[in-house]
Amino acid sequence: MDYKAIVLAAGQGKRMNAGFNKQLIKLNAIPLIVHSLRLFEQDTCCKGIILVVSEEERETMQHLVQSFTLKKIEQ
Repeated sequence: MDYKAIVLAAGQGKRMNAGFNKQLIKLNAIPLIVHSLRLFEQDTCCKGIILVVSEEERETMQHLVQSFTLKKIEQ
């Protein structure tokens, strides 16, 4: 069954006391959000990804999408 994913990535990391969005924390030099998005990229049933981000991080997330060649993100 085909689907579209909605990924909520507008957090602020307050509960983690990170001082920034926890989705940008790196695991093996790759931001956590990219690890998550890659799972949907690889799933042939996923026909699109709606990435919900804060206005302040829109450019940062767009840069990550381009840098890691994430093609299913809907603009």
